[in-house]
Amino acid sequence: MIKSVRVVTIGVGYGNGQTTKKRYREMVRQSLKEVAEYWHEHFLPRHFEEGASQRYGYQARGKAYLRRKRALAALGRIKKAAPLAFTGEMERMMTRAAKITYSSQRATVTMTGPSYLHSRGRKGTGPQMGEEIKTHTAAERQTLARLAHDALGRQLHADQTLTIEQVA
Repeated sequence: MIKSVRVVTIGVGYGNGQTTKKRYREMVRQSLKEVAEYWHEHFLPRHFEEGASQRYGYQARGKAYLRRKRALAALGRIKKAAPLAFTGEMERMMTRAAKITYSSQRATVTMTGPSYLHSRGRKGTGPQMGEEIKTHTAAERQTLARLAHDALGRQLHADQTLTIEQVA
């Protein structure tokens, strides 16, 4: 005769109902992979839009560069006034397929960029475009954190089982 039933653990279903360290790390890895893919698909293209300079706090461009850019835009030779967009080569290269590596600690998005990405110009005082690309806003960081949390929660919920132990 059973006198009472006690819920021992609500967790993922591995024998006793507890998440193994190995399985949890795999869930975190997959969550970070989703976050990296989301950043590449949704947030990276924002760096090539007008207003990106104010949004991300880019280094100011020189007067001669801006004057030349406006003149070429007036002639219809370039389309965007965004600071990271001139001919569109960088945007095309970086928004294509990216290599995403991930572990239980971090995810890394590796993209191919043009040769001038890490150049600072002839005087060495130009913008660090490679660093500007990696900049996030507080709202974007919050969105990515929420995405990671939700992805991990979905995986935990998918594996979740209820373990009941009989107490006589």
